[in-house]
Amino acid sequence: MLDEPVAVWDLLPTLADAPPGLDGVSFLPALTGRRQPSHPYLYWRKNAGGEAVRFGNWKGVRLKGGSPIELYDLGADAGESTDIAATHPALVRQAERLLADAVASG
Repeated sequence: MLDEPVAVWDLLPTLADAPPGLDGVSFLPALTGRRQPSHPYLYWRKNAGGEAVRFGNWKGVRLKGGSPIELYDLGADAGESTDIAATHPALVRQAERLLADAVASG
């Protein structure tokens, strides 16, 4: 079990234990009992126009372009059943910034 989230794009750096510069972070340290570097955030986009960003235990989800962001606390709600965006506007703004940053950086 890893303490840090990993994504499919972490596989190549892990297998190659490649230097920084590739998309992804090697999770070999976690597999060998060393401290695992973490992503500042994880971003993904769906073909149907939705996108999401995970930062810490938080996940911001936009189901379609222009729709409001849903916010989930994955530490307390791993199944993403309760949208808590209305009670955490600062975190919604942070998710909004991260989504924009991910799109801009391409």
